[in-house]
Amino acid sequence: MVHDLDETIKERNIKKMIAHKLGTNTIKFNIKFNEPKYTIVSLDVPEFCIHVTNIPNDVNSDELSTIFKVDIVNILVQPHNELNDHLVENSRIQVEAWIKEIDNEQSTQKLAKEKHGLYLRGFRIQCQDICVTLEIFELCEHFQNETCSYSICCDMKHIQCVEPSTCGNIQRWYGHDSQRTTRSERRSISSEDGYRVRIANFPLKATREEIFKHLPSKFPRIRENLILYNESNPTKLIIAYVIDQKSEIIAKRLIHSWHNQQFLQDQPSKMKCQLEINVENFNSTIGFLMSMAP
Repeated sequence: MVHDLDETIKERNIKKMIAHKLGTNTIKFNIKFNEPKYTIVSLDVPEFCIHVTNIPNDVNSDELSTIFKVDIVNILVQPHNELNDHLVENSRIQVEAWIKEIDNEQSTQKLAKEKHGLYLRGFRIQCQDICVTLEIFELCEHFQNETCSYSICCDMKHIQCVEPSTCGNIQRWYGHDSQRTTRSERRSISSEDGYRVRIANFPLKATREEIFKHLPSKFPRIRENLILYNESNPTKLIIAYVIDQKSEIIAKRLIHSWHNQQFLQDQPSKMKCQLEINVENFNSTIGFLMSMAP
């Protein structure tokens, strides 16, 4: 039995990790986490997800959650960008989604086949089961050089290199033991590397101060990464984004804290969250980009 387990990590992940080491032997184990945050040290076990295309430009995670029967935190959306003066046709970003955290490869294939061709608001969605992409920005830089002091409490991914200590590949961004003399040259991270949390359904006249005040978070850097859209247009609902989140685990915690929660106790509206790729917004109709940082 697993106790005090964060919602973003499931018991099956731990079982899979142990089974990878011990094979098919029948085992019994108890795991207890007292810390409120942690990440499992990842092993070389492939993860699978469903890549969803041909969906409405304004698709939301609630719709996809209903179709695929998964928690919205396990749905990653690449938002659509309309054309404007700064883009040409081939620069348009089409909306896509990835359904993650499905039990295994067989379940992923079955679900993709079952939902392929289903109609969503007139769109015949396309589903393909694929391996989950390893994002370099999610890897712990300190673990790469055996200097991470957080161990399983780290919010970044720890993946150990399976090559011997004589490995000379400087493009290997995995962790290495102290015997390795060649260090990886980690590539620079762009502004579009990472995730963002979209928060919608605020009251029409919500102020910046109210939004920050009623988005409680244990992460102090949220304030400097919180931006608002449509703030200058009093006829449009305000949409907030927490941008530049390199850790998917932290982004999921934020969603669990805010999604379907009332923004104000005296108002019935509930906040709606969505996990998105941290892309630049080029839609000129969306409004001004403004940071909450003082």
